[in-house]
Amino acid sequence: MRLIGILAWVTMIAGCATPRLAPETALTARAPHPLQDAYDVLAYDLSIEFKPRRKSISGRMEMTALALAPIKEAVLDLDARFKVRSVRIDGAEASHRRGDGRLFATADIDAGTRFTVAVDYKGKPHEARNAPWDGGLVWSKTEDGAPWIGTAVQGEGCDLWWPCKDQFLDKPDAMEITLTVPRGLFAASNGVLEEVEKAKKTTTYRWRTDYPISPYNVAVGIGPYTELEDVHRSEAGVETPIQVWVLPENREKALRLIDDLKRQLHYFEERLGPYPWPDEKVGIVETPFFGMEHQTINAYGAGFPVHPHGFDWLLQHELSHEWFGNAMTHADDSDFWLHEGFATYMQADYAARIVGDQAFDHYLYNYRLQLKNCEPIVPIKDDRSGFDIGNDVYYKGALTLHTLRWLIGEEAFWEAVRELIGNDPGRVYRSTGDFVEIASDQAGEDLSWFFNAFLSTRTPPELLIARGEEAVRLTWRLSSGAPFPLPVAIEIDGVRKVIAMSNGEALVPVPSSADLRIDPDGDLLRSLPITAACP
Repeated sequence: MRLIGILAWVTMIAGCATPRLAPETALTARAPHPLQDAYDVLAYDLSIEFKPRRKSISGRMEMTALALAPIKEAVLDLDARFKVRSVRIDGAEASHRRGDGRLFATADIDAGTRFTVAVDYKGKPHEARNAPWDGGLVWSKTEDGAPWIGTAVQGEGCDLWWPCKDQFLDKPDAMEITLTVPRGLFAASNGVLEEVEKAKKTTTYRWRTDYPISPYNVAVGIGPYTELEDVHRSEAGVETPIQVWVLPENREKALRLIDDLKRQLHYFEERLGPYPWPDEKVGIVETPFFGMEHQTINAYGAGFPVHPHGFDWLLQHELSHEWFGNAMTHADDSDFWLHEGFATYMQADYAARIVGDQAFDHYLYNYRLQLKNCEPIVPIKDDRSGFDIGNDVYYKGALTLHTLRWLIGEEAFWEAVRELIGNDPGRVYRSTGDFVEIASDQAGEDLSWFFNAFLSTRTPPELLIARGEEAVRLTWRLSSGAPFPLPVAIEIDGVRKVIAMSNGEALVPVPSSADLRIDPDGDLLRSLPITAACP
């Protein structure tokens, strides 16, 4: 270990490894600079040339924004490793300074005014050490030695590779993305490909999206791809292009992936509503890292495995984020489980659709085994520098949703989910409180007690079971001591019933000779012998 550390240090000093990110750059959606609250982003126009041999980029970003207050300095986020060559505001050269991972441009803009900030910059962006969990750019090569490049910056943000307002709460209404790469490479990105321009040594691809998009969702996949096309036809008859870019040797595998994708799309539309971006595409690009949800251009690098549950789980997980994360976006980092808890639960639900209840139960049991129970999943710790939020946001989130579904029933549960997503893709922001209110309305009762027990405490509720000669006493115990009236299903000699727990306990007549099973289907998220204790 010590030798490896010394070698890594020597390599970094030699300039062969990317230095670690400054803390302020490694954190996406950190508290905005007060001056950033003075404007609302309307659009970005981003142009970047990728130079694989040097692992560098040079680019120009033009932001169109609306001043909400008088502005004397326009502030953008940008990794300090980039050199800023010029800044122009409304076409005029502007003086600028750097500091704290930000770019400050001198301005004189009145409130209510539209203005533009254009930044020319260049440099070597941070390389991801373990994408997508440790974000940045990935500079890789195919087996034939061709450049193979991808971006994954969900945890760290857009400022790792372009000047932006690194806030998911301020999405542009539209964005143009122009990518120039060496000839022989294709550059995939968000939205619709509008133009391809070939030069002697380079090819330029111009993409555009007219939907709001989180800045961290802006992504590229670059490689010697072959393109596969198909069409998704919704139940309403809407046709949306399916476009998949993969390395040539994986063409046949990708054809099978597309068949899987089309089945998944019909499932999601049935459960959640129409695909959110019908005017653009359902896009997948093969990447040299595992995967990441990027609006209309999901990164896929799982290697096309044969999945025991009959579908590609990574494809399904990232596709679900088109609804949970992209169409509906969390209002705050502490609401992140609304992205990942739902996306994780949809995998189990889809497994039930493809294989049956056995697969569903298998998923849920494995989720229980993954729990850590170290922190409440709401709120999440504020330090997201490595996006290390732990398993519980995924698995405890999913198990909470399953217990909610059992409690309020099928119709109310899925109506609540669809209401959470809304019908204005990219413009819907939801908090945990919003979902509590939505689910309560569907259930016809205030469910704050339910969500508090599962989301705001470290360990799940414990069900105490005391069996006597003629009865069994059931008692819920929470670490907070709060009342917990969650009903409990039991089975007595094969006959099932649901026991009300209005004050958190119940005494149920059960003969000592009877065969008794508590929560026979495992629908309740509760402390069990398999429940992990935080190390």
